[in-house]
Amino acid sequence: MLSKVEIGGVSLPIALGLLIMMYPVLAKVRYDKLDAVTGDKKLMISSLVINWLIGPSSGTTWPAATARPRPCSWH
Repeated sequence: MLSKVEIGGVSLPIALGLLIMMYPVLAKVRYDKLDAVTGDKKLMISSLVINWLIGPSSGTTWPAATARPRPCSWH
């Protein structure tokens, strides 16, 4: 069953599972400080808005607005 969902010879469910397990270690999540960080609601909301709304939208619109169209060479 896992072999049916592969990308480039890599099992997608296995890769996602490994990423989910390794992310806290790679990001150095400090679980003992979690209550102090999430205690300030205004800071938490502003951080989520900046990281999940403003960042991705500006990262998408800025290149689209400033990039010059290039002719396709494959036509």
